[in-house]
Amino acid sequence: MQKLLHTPMKQLWGYRTYIEELSPFETHQGVKGAEFSRVLIVLDDEEGRHNQFCYGKLFGITPLSDTDEDNRSEGKESILDRTRRLLYVCCSRAGKDLAVVFFADDPVTAHAAITGLGLFPNEDVHNLMS
Repeated sequence: MQKLLHTPMKQLWGYRTYIEELSPFETHQGVKGAEFSRVLIVLDDEEGRHNQFCYGKLFGITPLSDTDEDNRSEGKESILDRTRRLLYVCCSRAGKDLAVVFFADDPVTAHAAITGLGLFPNEDVHNLMS
């Protein structure tokens, strides 16, 4: 309660705007069925709240765990399936412009892996750290 009473009003107003669905921002899971002219998707595995999704694994940058490998070989839903579906939902919300930002420890390796997958046109994949 003490933390709540000491929270700046600006933060409380921002939270109210978000929960009343008046914010221009949305979570990855919250955009299903919506469409926006311009979409900016921020992918950051380190800031994720749970381990249901991993873009590093989807892009082939982070090695799969033994459980991931077992699920794939047994035909069970895997972290790759869930992450691929979530990325599709996010990307398919853009009506006009789409930008995807992926935070990676090794931007050069990430750039090579992502361009190698062919998910996006190579000329549209940029390493902002080089």
